[in-house]
Amino acid sequence: MTANTTPTILSVTPCNALPLTGALQFTRSDGGAIRFSKGRGGIVYDTLGRPYWDFVLGMGPISIGHANPEFNDRMRHALDHGLMFPGFAEIHEQYCSHLQKSSPEARVIAFFKTGSETVSAALRVAAIRTGRMGVIRCGYTGWHDAQLACSPRWNEPLTSPFRAQLQFDYNYRGVGNTEPVANWWDFELSSLERLISDRFGVLVLDTYQLSLGSMDSVLDGIQLCRDHGMVIVLDETKTAGRRGSSSAFFDTRLRGDLSVLGKAIANGFPLSVLLQHRSFDSEVRSTRVAGTFSKDALAVHAALATAELMEEWNGYATLGRTGTQVVTTLNGAARNCGVDEYVTAIPLLDGQLFEFRYAKRIEADARARQQLEQCFIDAGILLFQGHCSFVCHDHQKLDWSAFRDSVHRALTAWRASLQS
Repeated sequence: MTANTTPTILSVTPCNALPLTGALQFTRSDGGAIRFSKGRGGIVYDTLGRPYWDFVLGMGPISIGHANPEFNDRMRHALDHGLMFPGFAEIHEQYCSHLQKSSPEARVIAFFKTGSETVSAALRVAAIRTGRMGVIRCGYTGWHDAQLACSPRWNEPLTSPFRAQLQFDYNYRGVGNTEPVANWWDFELSSLERLISDRFGVLVLDTYQLSLGSMDSVLDGIQLCRDHGMVIVLDETKTAGRRGSSSAFFDTRLRGDLSVLGKAIANGFPLSVLLQHRSFDSEVRSTRVAGTFSKDALAVHAALATAELMEEWNGYATLGRTGTQVVTTLNGAARNCGVDEYVTAIPLLDGQLFEFRYAKRIEADARARQQLEQCFIDAGILLFQGHCSFVCHDHQKLDWSAFRDSVHRALTAWRASLQS
């Protein structure tokens, strides 16, 4: 890494009072947990001062970069105005106006902290609209019960033997016979036709799934659901705020009645927004989709600052170029290391995201795939092997030569593990 990213060794004593657990934990090869202390641009540092190129970005929310000075200046100024008011603030109106410039057909229904909350709100709106409690899912749409229970491994390719494996199959509420939940996991129209009945009122689609299936199949499926009076919800938690400040799909052929924005729209501040299409008439007041922090002002300041800075810097185009360069670097190193027949990096959403695709025998080898991720961690690179990875605006400042060397080191180690 370049001189200006040389880590400072921090005198931090890890707290052992509470066991830190969760779905996303990174460990070293010796089994030691990695705890992070700070981030700068596209790099994060652990408590021992070791740097890592970060393509996890908090699972996607960081779109500008860690501790970006201009973004932080705006946040300090916003703090001077207060965090919470008795009702919505001027900043909410300003941000709504900005969203409508990007998506003229969109209308903001409500603000939330997470995409899971917002999807739950959308499902309630749909149920009240249709009088039907059933949900058909396509993709990962959150961790609440009806979003997660009995779901397949949505991030696996269609050809993966792991994709259809159901998980989270006990002790979940709201997924019984009176409130059925079904999975459209294979993009086959005949499969969707077998699922649809008068019990289902909504199709919720994680737009990341478009990278795995055919757009025409998805559009046909949406039309089939519309023909049966169902509400269409697009969950753009992964994709919003990366191609532009609003929805990536609101004004395209892939139009939802309701759309969920999240993650990257506020550069790390927790914010999710529920939009409805202007043609979708719903009585939102009767749904009671709101909470204590639905009127928080700071996260909305962050979203407006993120949008304005990214537009000022031509940042959305930069994301695409940078992600494409990351993919090119990964694939070039794979060729040089002789593993390109096993793994290939694929750009998604014009390069704002990327993921790995595998040869058949590697795709079905969970251990080899996990070892690939571990080899990257050991080489100082954080990314995913069974999920899309992300880029931020400040990744353009990477020391590309040093990054290339680290990728080569990771893939050389992985090749040795395959041979052994």
